[in-house]
Amino acid sequence: MSFPTQETIFGTIIYKDKQYDLLTNPLDKILYQKITQYKKDNDCGISTAPWNNNKFQWIVEDDKLYLVSIKFKLCQNKNNLISQIFDTKKLFASYFNDDIKLLVSKKELEQIKNSKVKMQRDILILKFSNGILIDTIDEIEEYKTLNLKCYIKSE
Repeated sequence: MSFPTQETIFGTIIYKDKQYDLLTNPLDKILYQKITQYKKDNDCGISTAPWNNNKFQWIVEDDKLYLVSIKFKLCQNKNNLISQIFDTKKLFASYFNDDIKLLVSKKELEQIKNSKVKMQRDILILKFSNGILIDTIDEIEEYKTLNLKCYIKSE
């Protein structure tokens, strides 16, 4: 089984006409269960790293958070499945009372021992109450992660 890391991308979001990678997952348990059941009922593969195989697209429209697209790499039907799963073209996330982190940019700061690297990223935090945007915060995060480049053999 795989676990998400600070590098994990949970889909994309369109905010102010710009697309960002999502660093947090706004799906709640009920929606996730419904999606999982759809995948089981339709012979879609179940992955131990679902963030790599499930593609969710969100949009902030009129300060409201909507799920607008669901695609599964391991499903025969590669089209947007939101209308088959939820019987709507976009789903208002009225349940969502939390922050969403959007990746604005990232860069490598320095190499560290043991195949690690220190990274810095600019993030935009969107704060929601009942699916409605109430605030935004710009932030800079520093974190350490594995340097995957060191594992790639050069020829």
